[in-house]
Amino acid sequence: MSGLLFRRAVITGGSSGIGLSIASYLFQQSTELLLIARDQKKLEQAAAYLTTTYGTKAVVKTLSLDIADRTS
Repeated sequence: MSGLLFRRAVITGGSSGIGLSIASYLFQQSTELLLIARDQKKLEQAAAYLTTTYGTKAVVKTLSLDIADRTS
């Protein structure tokens, strides 16, 4: 992804695993993030991890929902 410029990104599954790894990379590039996952507590922990580890390079917002559930 070297040389790509993202201003905003929506990442599903952003609270752990590959989603959090992608979020970490993009956050370091000053990309505004919207992390989506089912567990709000894990989302808050992921957002705290990003800002604690990398500072306040960008904005991190979270949204708790199950994208497979149309009513959520």
